[in-house]
Amino acid sequence: MSYFTLLNQIIVFSISILGIWLMIWVYFANKKGKENQWFTVMTFFVILWITFAHLGMSSSNASRAILLYRLNWGSVAISAIAAYFFIIYFPRLEKRHPILEKIILTTGLILFFLSIFTNLIIKNVKIENWGTDIVFGKGGNIFSFIAAVILILIIFDLFKKYFKSPPDEQLKIKYFLVGGVLFVLGNFIFNIFLPFVLNTARYQAFGDYSAIFLLGFTAYAIVKQNLFGIRVVITQIFVVLITLLLLTDFLTSQTTFEYIWKGAVLVAFAIFGWLLIKSVTREIKQKEQLAQYSKDLATANLELQSAYTKLETLDKAKSEFISIASHQLRTPLTAIKGYVSLIIEGDYGKIPKGALQSMKNVYLANERLAKLVNSLLDMSRIEAGKITLSFSPVKIDDLVADILRELRGEASNKNLKLRISKDRTTLPKIEADGTKLRDALMNLVDNAIKYTDKGEIVVKIKYDSFVGNIEIVVQDTGEGMTQEEINKLFQSFSRADAGQKNWAEGSGLGLYIAKKFIEMHHGTIHAESQGKGLGSKFIIELPVAQPNKVGATPAPQEVYRFR
Repeated sequence: MSYFTLLNQIIVFSISILGIWLMIWVYFANKKGKENQWFTVMTFFVILWITFAHLGMSSSNASRAILLYRLNWGSVAISAIAAYFFIIYFPRLEKRHPILEKIILTTGLILFFLSIFTNLIIKNVKIENWGTDIVFGKGGNIFSFIAAVILILIIFDLFKKYFKSPPDEQLKIKYFLVGGVLFVLGNFIFNIFLPFVLNTARYQAFGDYSAIFLLGFTAYAIVKQNLFGIRVVITQIFVVLITLLLLTDFLTSQTTFEYIWKGAVLVAFAIFGWLLIKSVTREIKQKEQLAQYSKDLATANLELQSAYTKLETLDKAKSEFISIASHQLRTPLTAIKGYVSLIIEGDYGKIPKGALQSMKNVYLANERLAKLVNSLLDMSRIEAGKITLSFSPVKIDDLVADILRELRGEASNKNLKLRISKDRTTLPKIEADGTKLRDALMNLVDNAIKYTDKGEIVVKIKYDSFVGNIEIVVQDTGEGMTQEEINKLFQSFSRADAGQKNWAEGSGLGLYIAKKFIEMHHGTIHAESQGKGLGSKFIIELPVAQPNKVGATPAPQEVYRFR
């Protein structure tokens, strides 16, 4: 047996075993899948194609060789049909062309029968010293032309699908195309170019054998969900082929020394190849993991973006609802206030003492509700960006003094002292919206009174001529706060523990609105407290429109008391 014959036998046997394994692997991966079924049919006839070609070339009996070669070319015809129908479903089914499918099926079956039962394709054979060569009939070129047309249709359909497919399906198509290119290249070199140049089909078996690349890459693309890089598969093919060649060389050794050194080379290369495949596989897996992490992150970002958009929509709907509801509530509340005020003042006649006190309670409750409605309206306008400020010069110490005078009654009811501490020199006027700034400071002082049971509330005003800011500090000797409470103090609908316990009717919007008003003046506000029972301090810093000259010395403090 010659070296060439032995090599052919090893390759045919290896391809047949590998083809059968691929066929079983793909079929049982999804028995009902059309692409799996057509791949199985295609693989079966490719194995017959390669086997009959080898047997025909090896046969020394002319009649038997003609039969085997005809079966070989008949298998090629059925393989072409199966390949086309496989592409229809790979990687997924799209628009079908029933007329074209019937034409290809009919043409393929005609070629199959012509190949086996007539001499139009395979006319005869001739025995050469290397094996049996083919003598083609008049239809040989027509067969090759039709096979080329089917191949072009397959490639055209694949490219159409490629540009319409998502990235994972594009990768599957790439695998098929890599196997297809190797297959076409092998057939062109060994089945067309060399026979034309050398005028012999001696090497056509190697073109037939290249079909295994098409089958291997395609099977991998069908079955594997997480496809490794093409580098891994190419590396594996390279290692297997070199190993087979070394194994063949080892088996044809003539001396003991040749067996030893060729066996050593074979073992060394097998170990090296295994390490190479393992290394490349590890690298590709790591890249795939990173790609998957990136994909998961992108998906999470999309989900977060979608959730954020939904939240924005809900928040906008909430703000619109609050705005509409608040507007609708203001009119009846104003009417209630007016009528109750008239009843209390006796415009509808004298009422009993008990009823009078009840009406006063209704009046106070209505005022609290009106205050809540106004807070909700302010919040909805702030979130909608509909609040505008009307700036004018404001004397901050007069504004604070007016607030303390208004709240003096509430402080006196709890025996609390209210006082203002400010620079003895004249404080500069600041550019501000007096109404909005008054609301913010009123809220801070009102809260200080509510959360202080004994002691005093001090409002300190200081001008920093170097920075050009007015600092306002509202300090009390009340409940105090923890750092956790301070961190969420200025959020909407957020209240400290003391507020939830002692002032159940509070909305949790006052400080949120105050902070927004201060920030709209390009100022800042923050809270400080040494802890529970140690009082609280709210510090506001506001810019001044016409500050004093930089470098002015700090003025001594002057104290005003409100009793």
